[in-house]
Amino acid sequence: MTAAGPCGPVPRTAPPRQAKAIALLRIAFGVIWAVDAALKWLPSFAPHTMMDELEEASAGQPAPVQAWIGAWMRLLELNPDAFGMLLALAETAIAVGLLGGAFTTAVCAAGGALSLMIWSTGEGFGGPYGDGATDVGASLVYVPLFAVLAVIGAGGTWGVDRWLQPRLGRLGWLSSRPA
Repeated sequence: MTAAGPCGPVPRTAPPRQAKAIALLRIAFGVIWAVDAALKWLPSFAPHTMMDELEEASAGQPAPVQAWIGAWMRLLELNPDAFGMLLALAETAIAVGLLGGAFTTAVCAAGGALSLMIWSTGEGFGGPYGDGATDVGASLVYVPLFAVLAVIGAGGTWGVDRWLQPRLGRLGWLSSRPA
């Protein structure tokens, strides 16, 4: 099968099965982030709920973890509405980037950083640890997934990065290479 290019017909080949599977994984992960982002835009997600979650995450933690979470709580108290809006915007941008395969490397770096922030604050580093502890927190699992998606070029198939990456020049590292 061919498509018309600026210099004549260009052969069009289907991506390998692995590239399709990677693209589907990226899109599925994007759906998860889109649902999470959509919940942040609901009126029921108010800045006071973030404070409640941070207070709950801090309870029973060792002093250094309480100090870390407390620092974030003091930051949140400066402007809770702006902080809530920033979180909703960040999660929306990550969802859009994953769904569209746009700026995938940058989106994965931002998503990994945000996941670490959520894990270390709202999930209290997955603690408190002791008898009965069963896991380290859900957000921590997102970090290696973001890393893998970035390294394997998940936006190169069925994504905007296929078109975008060659046009970014020196900033091409922000997106995945075409598969």
